[in-house]
Amino acid sequence: MCGICGIVGEESLERGSEMRDTLIHRGPDGAGEYRSHNVYLGHRRLAIVDLETGGQPISNEDGSVVLSYNGEIYNHDDLRRELKSKGHIFKTRSDGEVIIHQYEEIGERAISTLSGMFAISLWDKRKELLLLARDRLGIKPLYYSKVDGSLIFASEIKAILSHLNHTPPIDWEAFESLLTLRYIPSPQTMFRGIYKLPPAQILKYHNGISKISTYWELSTSPMDEIKEEEILEEILHRFEDSVKSRLMADVEVGVYLSGGIDSASILASMTNHLGEGIHSFSAGFSEAEYDESSYAKSSAEHFSALHHPVLGTAATPAILQKIMWHLEEPLGDATIIPTYQLAKETSGFLKVVLSGEGADELFFGYPKYNFLRHAENFRGGLLAYSFKSLGRFFNGDERFKRLTNYFSVSDSAARAYLNLISVFPDNEKKELLTPNVYKKISGVPSTLEKLDEFLNHDKGEEILISIGKWDMKNWLPDDLLLKNDKMNMAHGVEARLPFLDHRLVEYVLSIPNKIRLKESRNKKILRRAMASILPKEIINRKKRGFTVPVHKLYESEKDYFNGYLFERNRLRDQGLFNTRYVEKLLSSDLSNLIFRRQFWTLTAFQIWWDVFVEGNTKTDAGETYTDVSELVAV
Repeated sequence: MCGICGIVGEESLERGSEMRDTLIHRGPDGAGEYRSHNVYLGHRRLAIVDLETGGQPISNEDGSVVLSYNGEIYNHDDLRRELKSKGHIFKTRSDGEVIIHQYEEIGERAISTLSGMFAISLWDKRKELLLLARDRLGIKPLYYSKVDGSLIFASEIKAILSHLNHTPPIDWEAFESLLTLRYIPSPQTMFRGIYKLPPAQILKYHNGISKISTYWELSTSPMDEIKEEEILEEILHRFEDSVKSRLMADVEVGVYLSGGIDSASILASMTNHLGEGIHSFSAGFSEAEYDESSYAKSSAEHFSALHHPVLGTAATPAILQKIMWHLEEPLGDATIIPTYQLAKETSGFLKVVLSGEGADELFFGYPKYNFLRHAENFRGGLLAYSFKSLGRFFNGDERFKRLTNYFSVSDSAARAYLNLISVFPDNEKKELLTPNVYKKISGVPSTLEKLDEFLNHDKGEEILISIGKWDMKNWLPDDLLLKNDKMNMAHGVEARLPFLDHRLVEYVLSIPNKIRLKESRNKKILRRAMASILPKEIINRKKRGFTVPVHKLYESEKDYFNGYLFERNRLRDQGLFNTRYVEKLLSSDLSNLIFRRQFWTLTAFQIWWDVFVEGNTKTDAGETYTDVSELVAV
């Protein structure tokens, strides 16, 4: 795991090293760079495989192909044997060198032969071609920008900003997405002109012209009829293979443990391969209703793991600022706080952990999936009339209002779904934003238009299947995986994700819908598949969402929120938000799911604005922060 960056097309490469070293937290174990005329490739290394000779950038024998990459290629040993049989000579044990020789052998098709998580930059000197590629599910980030005829890229936005030496204006399309979804789907970022390369895509840059292509697609083409027992056996087999391959390391590997079935399955499989004594880490809260650390402890004890519970500590304004400096994009997901704190604790013990991200998307683990499965056929009918009639008895109940708005839409599945899940529905955006800003977001492609286009392209598919694919293409990479990468790499920790092995994903998505949907409630198909490696008490444990008590944070830091982030004069000077609407939100019950998400989405944006637009290091509330330029080292 590492940090990469590069410049292609500039005569002066003086800022290359500066770009690279903004990523020191991603790679504290070493640094390297390649320079040639108008090309710069930089690399910061977190040493995990081939500790002695695995540095980068790395080239082929004659120096005509140079690679700087971030990630892990889990099938590199198999590819290496095949390449050696064809006469390729290797000078290291690193997986990066395998990418170079595979590219020599079959060109850009090499990317589709890789199994792993990766963000790749490869310079082909003979063709004067830069190739950028991102893994299939978007586990590893990769950003780029075109500036004055050159292309700049990096693992994190801050490296690009250090080269630009200014903060680009807001991307209004990204802003609209944030207010709707609480995250920003690729390719947009909140910085206009800086883009995320979407998952499973290759960018080729030659003579100032870039071309982007897709090398892998999420497919839900069901396989032929197959017995359910065979499906369960194959899921377990592919999962076990995935875990085994992700234990590849020359350092110790641990696990993040939530207490649920996903992480417990990983620990069970790891124990089968490595034996007892695996380091496990879990996040918890002092508030009992938000805490499931006792479940994590129980799972750890069952498998004789060396368990490290991490109690979420108060997130001071200074910590929130540090988190946003690493996150770089406002994200309305408060679990960034315990994720950051968990990674900080883990870094004192290990460099590598396995984690359960992706299982809920793959096996329909969220409550909304079960709701959609049963509710979709009732939109626009008698139930819609009943909800409207009952509305007077539930006046002010935001959840009831959302359900009413969902069932009242008969002609658009996209509009109905967004009525249900949007952070700020369209009518509330108009109240939240100043007229000028609302006009700006009304003039960009909306989330509704994008989702409508996606569902129309997927026409004929069950709505649950289609929304599941939308989430895997958007919510998964641009919320969960972005958070997972940035918060862990802030502390030099590599998180590997067994449920997102593309071969397991492909198989699960090919399960006949009548079986996959029948077993969708509470991830029943996964529970049945893992029954042979988990005890009954874990298999039968009810799923609990990972929720952060942000209302407690608000109460403990009111001076910061009311007196600084959302201070009336500051909001007026900012010119984005209606002060009365914001003040009304702050006086609402922030333990309520809907208000909590609205509050945290606005909070995330305001902290982002404070750090990246204003560059403030001291609040009006009186707390002096670490200087922003120093936060990169935190």
